[in-house]
Amino acid sequence: MHLPILHHYPESPYAFKVALALRLNGVAFYSHLVPREPPRPATEALTGSYRRIPVLQVGNSVWCDSAVILDEFAAKTSDPLMATAFSAWCDKVLFPATAALLPWESLPDSLLQDRAKLMNRDPKKMLENAQKARPHFLTQVIAGLSQLEAHLNQNKTPWLCGQSSPTLCDIHAAMNVFFLRGVKGVGVNGRQVLEGFPAIKAWYARLLDAAGGMKNLVRGSAGVVSEEEVMKIAEDACLRAESICLTPSEDTVLGIKAGDLVTVSPDDYGKVGIVGQVVFISNTKLVIKHDVKSDKPGLWTTLHFPRTGYTVRKMKQSKL
Repeated sequence: MHLPILHHYPESPYAFKVALALRLNGVAFYSHLVPREPPRPATEALTGSYRRIPVLQVGNSVWCDSAVILDEFAAKTSDPLMATAFSAWCDKVLFPATAALLPWESLPDSLLQDRAKLMNRDPKKMLENAQKARPHFLTQVIAGLSQLEAHLNQNKTPWLCGQSSPTLCDIHAAMNVFFLRGVKGVGVNGRQVLEGFPAIKAWYARLLDAAGGMKNLVRGSAGVVSEEEVMKIAEDACLRAESICLTPSEDTVLGIKAGDLVTVSPDDYGKVGIVGQVVFISNTKLVIKHDVKSDKPGLWTTLHFPRTGYTVRKMKQSKL
């Protein structure tokens, strides 16, 4: 069996979350390093131009979105319901405030243009709004960190859920600390902000140590693979695979079942529609077979998505 390949760039907070989870679950992986903005030839080819990072590849199967990756490869938590609720707070409350501290004025203009397009915003207004709102969002980050700091101090345990080893709650929270540490310039220095939270700093250091260090997260514990290697691994897996077997399943609300041709896209930003045939659909997960556009005829991938946060639309024609 192929080792997983994490397609990511070193600054990606969600890639850090996935890499941390993989290592804490004892999963070795390769890194396929991509730029912060497109083009990303191999990743785009295998996923039908899926816009977000990271994705995780095993052979010619690709898991899109960190949520479905964690469900499949890193379900290490004592209370999945609590981890889900805590993830929502970390990702939807704390992280938007942390991301709003980015010093867009000092970052490459091409990155601003790309992210504005991704979010369907005007670049100039996006920059102006970021400058005005930065002090407010700094107060929100400090408020969130203060809650985590108090929790760590009150519980007197090494991990957020009070367990003997890290859980998904630790992993979700750590993403924000990782990202904040990289914020510097234009009035906000993330590392200076964290100096006011010694319990968080000590907890974060324990997490990195448990995962084998930052190098294993940024460049893959098994090393780095190139575009050519990524495509060759997918091609070889496709050649060895038998014809794909559809799992009888149906979404009765949308009237979509295994065998139908659909488009899948995020419902908030990066709304690139990906076309494929439904292999499996449930209330929580979707798997489609995607025909890859490449110089290798017959190459296909199976793409895995969570249902939460994604729009699925049935197309007029189906492949049977």
